[in-house]
Amino acid sequence: MSPKGDVADERRAHIMQAALACFARKGYHLTTMDDIAQESGLSKGSLYWYFNSKKELFLSIFEAYFRQMETAIQPILEGTLSPSEKLHALAEMLVDIMAEAQSFVGVMIDFWSQTRYEEDINQLVRQIYEPYYQGLAAIIEEGIQQGEFRPVNAAHLASLLMAVYDGLMMQWLVMPEWVDLAGQTETLLDTLLEGLRPR
Repeated sequence: MSPKGDVADERRAHIMQAALACFARKGYHLTTMDDIAQESGLSKGSLYWYFNSKKELFLSIFEAYFRQMETAIQPILEGTLSPSEKLHALAEMLVDIMAEAQSFVGVMIDFWSQTRYEEDINQLVRQIYEPYYQGLAAIIEEGIQQGEFRPVNAAHLASLLMAVYDGLMMQWLVMPEWVDLAGQTETLLDTLLEGLRPR
């Protein structure tokens, strides 16, 4: 009989944490289900009870990370802050989440490398990224409509902002001494908002 309710949820979360530790240490390709079983203290059969494959486990970790971000972002997008304040709040929230999940950065880079070869992973990345892209574009468009920002291509700017943080994650992995998330975020926002100021 399968575990039910909170027990099953706790077991899945425990396995995902163990897998994340293994992926961060060895990378996705070199990690085996045996490694994850050893890290979790469970049998390999127990792992397969909850996850059909290493790939499914990998995708579950990725989705859970972005669900956490989406839960934190939604109140900011739907709140009554000004567009500038929303950009500041989103950036501060992102810095906090990234700082708490540093071990996930390497796993995420590993994940991205698969998007060129596996269509289901490519589609998942697009599906997860779309709300953030649309949310940023909506904030910028709102600022333009309210006269807080000068007219710019909101979609282009949203894409560029996301690319900045994707690039910072790559730097964090390869050259961590270059990365000061809080400081670089402050510099980015100061420069961005100055550039958006109506002329």
